[in-house]
Amino acid sequence: MFPVRVAVETVRAQHCLSCAHDGHILVDTYAIVSGTTVLSQLVETVLSALGHPQLALNARGLVQVNNWKALPFEQITDNPDETVHSLFKDISGHITLRILTKPSTSDSASTQCITDLKQRLLRTAVSKNPQILNSVDNQQIKELINQVIAGDDPAMLNNEQINSINEWLETLDQGDERRR
Repeated sequence: MFPVRVAVETVRAQHCLSCAHDGHILVDTYAIVSGTTVLSQLVETVLSALGHPQLALNARGLVQVNNWKALPFEQITDNPDETVHSLFKDISGHITLRILTKPSTSDSASTQCITDLKQRLLRTAVSKNPQILNSVDNQQIKELINQVIAGDDPAMLNNEQINSINEWLETLDQGDERRR
């Protein structure tokens, strides 16, 4: 058994769980982890111990050593059944277990209504302010955004495309904050 610092974060709505690297901190605490816990069960075990087992379904674990970049479990070892004791015993005082979560809704009808509402709001916002798309420099990204606005789901987006769109949105957000 050894203590591990744990930061549970929710990812932003526009980010998918697999491409997000940070989020809004829900809990920043310590957990006592059994050395026999296998890496593949670490997130679920810690979330249950912290009283948030419902978050485990849509959660992803990363390990951060001091101020270094946090690494997802799959970059730490190829063996998800490795015990946390064998992986972290020598550095347990220097690591933070970062758990990224994305809350899910169980009511799919409600989710569909919300999705439709968001789509309608998006189309209305862009039709009232069409020059917003002029700030997109990459033509391919602009076409993808237009597909989303039209209600078409573009073919699978890769991480680079998702990150480009998120960067553009963050640039827009920062521009709005400066004007206030």
